[in-house]
Amino acid sequence: MAIMKNPSQTAKKPTRQMLDEISTEVPIALTRACGHVLSANTAALKAAGITEHTKIEGGNIDYKNGFVEENALNNIHNAYPQPDAEKDSKNTSTSVQVMRIDLVLQQLVVMTS
Repeated sequence: MAIMKNPSQTAKKPTRQMLDEISTEVPIALTRACGHVLSANTAALKAAGITEHTKIEGGNIDYKNGFVEENALNNIHNAYPQPDAEKDSKNTSTSVQVMRIDLVLQQLVVMTS
C-alpha cells in the first residue's frame, strides 16, 4: 500500500483509469494521508469484490473513478496479501517495484498539477 503524502490543493486524485495505465493485472491501492480515502485500479477493486453495484454501509464507492471511502476501505484492506517476512527478506525485487511505483506517482503528480 502506498500513502499519498501532502497532495497540493490543485493536484488531482489518481483515478482508476490512471492506475490502470500502470497495471491492469497487479492490484494498486493508494491511501490518502488522512486514511479515509483511497484510489484503486480495476484489479484492486476486483480483488476486493467491489463492482459498480457494490454498496457498503458507512462507506462510499465511486467505482467509475476508483475512489473508496470510510468503511468500504475494509474490503480493499482485507484483500491485501499478508506479508511473509522470511520470503520478503530474500526478495530484493519488492523494493525495486516500490521505487518504480514511487517514480510513476511522482510523474502522475507532475502531469496532473
